[in-house]
Amino acid sequence: MEPCKIRLGRIHYINVDPIYYVFDQGHGPGWVEIVEAAPSVLNQMLLEGYLDVSPVSSIAYARHFAHWSLLPELSISSHGRVMSVILASRVPLKELQGKLILLSRESETSVALLRLCLEREGICAHLVREKLDSKEGLAKTAGAALVIGDTALQWGRNGLFPHTLDLGQYWSAWTARPFVYALWAVSDEALRKNPSGIAALVKVLKNSLKQGMDRMDFIAQHAGHKLGLPHGLMRRYFQGLSYDLGYKEQTGMLLFFERLYEKGLLEKAVPLKFVACSE
Repeated sequence: MEPCKIRLGRIHYINVDPIYYVFDQGHGPGWVEIVEAAPSVLNQMLLEGYLDVSPVSSIAYARHFAHWSLLPELSISSHGRVMSVILASRVPLKELQGKLILLSRESETSVALLRLCLEREGICAHLVREKLDSKEGLAKTAGAALVIGDTALQWGRNGLFPHTLDLGQYWSAWTARPFVYALWAVSDEALRKNPSGIAALVKVLKNSLKQGMDRMDFIAQHAGHKLGLPHGLMRRYFQGLSYDLGYKEQTGMLLFFERLYEKGLLEKAVPLKFVACSE
């Protein structure tokens, strides 16, 4: 008997392609409905009950853990350079004091990470959320821009912003720990109503990720065609990502939450609450 239908979110960036590989190949189960959107939109849709399961920003989980549980062993993380979360700047980092930094509206976790990095560097800048459409226009008005996802990969190859800070690389050099950008969460209401379906979805996603990792060269080639970027660059990008949520990733994420709590950017300490799935 098929599980009840599950509404599953999907970030509209290439970094999730390995986890959704079976769906892209037309082999996903019919009881899963995919809804694709920006990370910030998916966060809100899960919170408001329009989705049952979705990748969410790690900071969104920290704010709403009372209502969500985490799917085990799934994340988007990096143990160093990430390439898709960058501060693209017209001037060196230290010269951003007092300057305007534009922030992607699609990101929450990256904005919080940038705040920590700037504070550590003693930089007080004007941070403004903006729709980052034209890099040419931004280069004339802003000192820097926080860019994420596919846009960051594309912008990293232009010369309009000659200085780039990879926030994943900065965090790992600072803390010697990985950084977790996104997690897969289920609303506690959906888990209560359909525990067997959620358990089945966990198995589907893990199997899809395994197949995707085995076909990484194909995924990188497809991503390169989609974004107009070289195959070799795409391979390096995917090789720099981790999709696990093991001990190292969890300790890195908890450290991030602790730093935010210490700075008053989170209201309370954050526990990690996982779905219990039998194999």
